[in-house]
Amino acid sequence: MATTMKGKTAKLLLGCLLSLSIIMTGCTSPVSEGQEPTLTEAEKQMLEERGVLNTHSVEIASRVAGFTVFTPAYIPEGFNGGPFMVSKTVAGSPAKFDTTNIQQAYTWSEDLTIMFLLVQAPHKFGIGGEPIEVCGFPGESKLLPADGDRPASLTLAWSDGERFYSLYGTLAGPVTGEVLHRIACSVGAD
Repeated sequence: MATTMKGKTAKLLLGCLLSLSIIMTGCTSPVSEGQEPTLTEAEKQMLEERGVLNTHSVEIASRVAGFTVFTPAYIPEGFNGGPFMVSKTVAGSPAKFDTTNIQQAYTWSEDLTIMFLLVQAPHKFGIGGEPIEVCGFPGESKLLPADGDRPASLTLAWSDGERFYSLYGTLAGPVTGEVLHRIACSVGAD
């Protein structure tokens, strides 16, 4: 069991680090007022070849993903959102590997290791958590205790009937389980 937990923890932390690296390197797709968002040639090539696109435009993220992308209406003070990372199945992938999803990481300005990550997808993916209710919807909750230098973390997962959401957060600084629930309940509320 310990090996499995370490493997899952490593994958989770790797995903978070990937999201943080995207925040640090930035992305393209600036959109001016009244202008239709478009992809650059480099973005089109990256999307076609690797199935990945980084954009600050919710309109582009929604169009590429094929569903409406939401941002939390409640973001705790001092947190900044990075670009949307759209991961889409590339041509030739088997249908069972449909991994279209949107990820957006939010980091705390006082300590970039304190963050939360929102994932949105059209299909359910399990987190292996305990059944709970999240904002009136059936969901899951998974708490990982602190381990060495890594703070405790909490993942909430739920579906609103149209989309599946997962919200991961480090339980440190201003991020608590209550704060994560408040963020979760604000997704799509704006």
